[in-house]
Amino acid sequence: MLIKNYRSTVAQPLLTIGLVLKLACGILLGLLYSEYYQSGDTFAFFEAALYYKEKFNTSFKQGIALFFSWQGEEGMNFYIQPRALIVSRFCFLVNLITANNYWITSLYFSLFNYFSILFFIKKTKNTNFYKPALYTLLFLPSFVFWSSGILKESVTIACFFIFLGHYIDLHHSKKIKPVQWIILSVCWIFIYLIKYYVALLLLPIVVASFIAQHQTIIPRYKKLFFLISLSIATLLASLLHPNLNPTRILEVITLNRSTFSPSELNISFSFIEFIKILPTTLIDAFFEPLITGAYNLPSTLASIETSFFILFLSYSIWKILIQRKKLELNLLGFSVVIYISLCAILLSYSTPIIGTISRFRVYYFPLVLILLLTALTDKKSKGRNTRTQTLTN
Repeated sequence: MLIKNYRSTVAQPLLTIGLVLKLACGILLGLLYSEYYQSGDTFAFFEAALYYKEKFNTSFKQGIALFFSWQGEEGMNFYIQPRALIVSRFCFLVNLITANNYWITSLYFSLFNYFSILFFIKKTKNTNFYKPALYTLLFLPSFVFWSSGILKESVTIACFFIFLGHYIDLHHSKKIKPVQWIILSVCWIFIYLIKYYVALLLLPIVVASFIAQHQTIIPRYKKLFFLISLSIATLLASLLHPNLNPTRILEVITLNRSTFSPSELNISFSFIEFIKILPTTLIDAFFEPLITGAYNLPSTLASIETSFFILFLSYSIWKILIQRKKLELNLLGFSVVIYISLCAILLSYSTPIIGTISRFRVYYFPLVLILLLTALTDKKSKGRNTRTQTLTN
C-alpha cells in the first residue's frame, strides 16, 4: 500500500528492486557480523533492547525509568553511551511487534529507512536532480548496505532525508505546514542525539542557505551572503555541544583519530599538522579503499565500488571538458558542496580506519554522485519549466 503512493513518482519496477535490495542488505548486514566478524554494533544494539525488555518484565516502573534515563545501567551494552542507546530504544519498540526476532526487526529498520528515502525522492520530482537522486539512493551499493538493518546509520540517514525532503519545500518558498516544522525539528533532534556532529554540520548550512535564499539585502550575491551567514551560524551551532567549541574541536577530532590509530597518539593538535594531513584525509574520504589495499571480503567489495567511482569521476571530468560545459552551482548546489566538503574532512580525519570510513561515507558520498550525475545529465532547454528547481544554473 505504501509503495502505491509512490507509483506516480517512481516507476514500479525500480521501487520493487530498490525495496528488495534494501531488505536483502538488512539481512546481509546481520550475516556479515554473525558469520564474518562474530560480533558488531548491530547485535549489541539488539541485546541492549532485550535488556530493556527484561527490565520491563521485572518491573514496569523500573523499565519506564530505565527507558527514559539518559544513560543505561551497568550490565547492559552501551550503558555509558547514550547516543548508542537511542538506537537500542528504537530496537526495543520494534521488538514489541516482532517478538524479539533480530531478523524481522532488522527488516523493519530497513523499511523505515527505505520509505524515508522514497519520501525525499518524491520531494525532488520537479528538480533536475530527481533521477540522479533516484538511482543513487536506491542503488548505490555501499549506501544501501550501510544504511540498512539495525545500525545508527539506518536511523540517522532516515531522519536526514526526511529532514532534507521538508527543507526542499522550505528553501523554495512553498507553504510549510506547522506539522512540517515539527517533523523538521524532531528529525534534527534525533540526528543530534545519535550523530551530533552531523547534525551540527547540517544545521548552520541549512539555516545560512535559507537566509541567503530569501534575503533582499544583496540578492545578486547570495553565495557571499551565505558564507557570511554560515560563519555566524556555525559559531552559534558550536555552542550546542562542547566538543565542537572552536577552541576544542581540533583537539577532540585528533584525540578521536588517535583512538583509531594508536601510532598517532603523540600527534600534535596544531592547525599546521591538520593542514599537512588534509590532502591525505580528502583522498581517504573519497578514494579509499583501493583494490591494492583490500585485505578482506568487505574491503574488496568496497574497493570495487571505489574503482567504479574513480572511472566515473574521470569520465565526468572528460565529458565536461569536451563539451566545454560551463558549470555554475546555484545556492542550493553550493550549499551541498560545502556540506560534503566539511563532512568528508571531519569524518575522514577523525576516523582514519578505511572500514569505518566506508561506513560513515553514507552521510556525504551519495550527495557527491547526485551532484556529478546532475551536472552530466542536466540539459538546459528553452522549454524548461521555469519553476523547476535545480542544483546548477
